[in-house]
Amino acid sequence: MRRRWNLCIYTGFLLTVAGFLSYLLFFNRFPALRDFPWLNLPAQIVGLGIVGLGFWRAYARPAGYRGKVAAPVSSLLSLGVLGLFCYYVFFLSYKVPSASAAPQVGQTAPDFTLMDHNGQKVRLASLTSPGGTSAEGHYVLLVFYRGYW
Repeated sequence: MRRRWNLCIYTGFLLTVAGFLSYLLFFNRFPALRDFPWLNLPAQIVGLGIVGLGFWRAYARPAGYRGKVAAPVSSLLSLGVLGLFCYYVFFLSYKVPSASAAPQVGQTAPDFTLMDHNGQKVRLASLTSPGGTSAEGHYVLLVFYRGYW
């Protein structure tokens, strides 16, 4: 009896790699999919399950399927890709730089220019009080949003 190719090994590995690469190249552009990989993580887990099926076929039914060498290699590579993906998404992406150089509470903010909601440039030093006088001696409340709206 001729043994068949064990395509589950290769299909599962390709699905795992596709889940990783699609996050880096496409899905991390969207906030709902960047903060938690709703599509990529299940795709990689399914890919790992398919590799597991191929592993089972290679060792439980060696007379019918090939892949005694490819199965462990593919399994380890798939686990490595999944581990790298989880490390990148759940650890590195949330690593925030230290704020040692940031202004402290009560300290004067450095002058900067940003766009307002109408697209006009607004400079911090140009803000005026309601009476039209200079903002010096007045307090300004600065609120920064992440920009996901």
